[in-house]
Amino acid sequence: MKKSSFVWAVITIFMVLVALFFGLRPKGGALANDAQWLTDKAGIQFQGRGMAFVENLRAKWADHNPASFTIEMAATPASVDMRGFNPLIVMHDGADSRQLVIWQYRHSLIVMNGDDYDYKQRRPRVVARGIFSSIREHYVAVVSGRQGTRLYVDGVLADVKKDMRLAIPDSGSELKLVFGNSVQANHGWRGVLHKLAITATDFDGEAILQRYRQWASGEPFDSIRSDLSLLRFSFNANPSDHLKGRAVDSSIRVPEKLVALEKSFFGLQGLHARWSRPMVFDILVNVMGFVPLGIVFYGLIRSLAGPAVWPKRCLAVLACLLLSLSIELSQAWIPMRVSSLMDLLLNTFGAWIGVEIWRKGRAWR
Repeated sequence: MKKSSFVWAVITIFMVLVALFFGLRPKGGALANDAQWLTDKAGIQFQGRGMAFVENLRAKWADHNPASFTIEMAATPASVDMRGFNPLIVMHDGADSRQLVIWQYRHSLIVMNGDDYDYKQRRPRVVARGIFSSIREHYVAVVSGRQGTRLYVDGVLADVKKDMRLAIPDSGSELKLVFGNSVQANHGWRGVLHKLAITATDFDGEAILQRYRQWASGEPFDSIRSDLSLLRFSFNANPSDHLKGRAVDSSIRVPEKLVALEKSFFGLQGLHARWSRPMVFDILVNVMGFVPLGIVFYGLIRSLAGPAVWPKRCLAVLACLLLSLSIELSQAWIPMRVSSLMDLLLNTFGAWIGVEIWRKGRAWR
């Protein structure tokens, strides 16, 4: 091997290792799950990089998917203005388009089916605006059935859509319930979840007010009829000490490390995102990060194959595309990272710019 080829090979290997380091490392540098059980009261605290979950949820109610149901929960938000998709609860059967989500955007609470996070698809949703502007525990009830879908906060009706009916997803092989994050573990929420109950009936406003008052007095969620209760979860670190004979599910897992329960390959988030400073910065990083790689790959190929012609330039860009492809595929398994088609395209474009910079630089000499 010529001395120049050896130098190019060393530089190329170094640049590839740098790209792999930044492309495959978890955001924040760690995969530790920051969700933790509270010891002084019932609840799980999430600090933005945490999750808890229940697997095989459908089996817990014997494959009975109710047409009418009520989801009740108690939650305390953190003192942050959270933008983007910050889920408190996700019910997921393998497809984001069918998922049932209760999530926070800034100080509002949103409930919907699907993945229309930026509301460009105009899919129906109910919204409680401004309820998380103060740090205190709230009682939230989502009622869906014959009267449409209603959202209550602290016993008061916050929003109603009479033509909207939520569905618990049931088309996939397994139904998962995730707390404080998405199933891909890349959209962490901040706050505390205290209680959750799912009941197979659509309670009216009077019943919800009664249940809110019952909760406010310190009593747990109780069904009017025991045969209507689907799931009632314990959010105690040691549930056996607090159940007092009540039928609750204590199968919530809080793993030591974040876990991507579903893999998402080449998501289109970047193609649908609205322009913002973080988005522009991300575009520049993805393009400029691969400009040096285009240069070194082209320099290596040219040093090995002689004077550059069009196929040599294609090989350099192709090498960068394959490197980016391997990174994006691997990111599907890394919590807090997103496998993005947009990143792949931007990386390849950056490599092409690098090749052209090398060529133009040689032409000017």
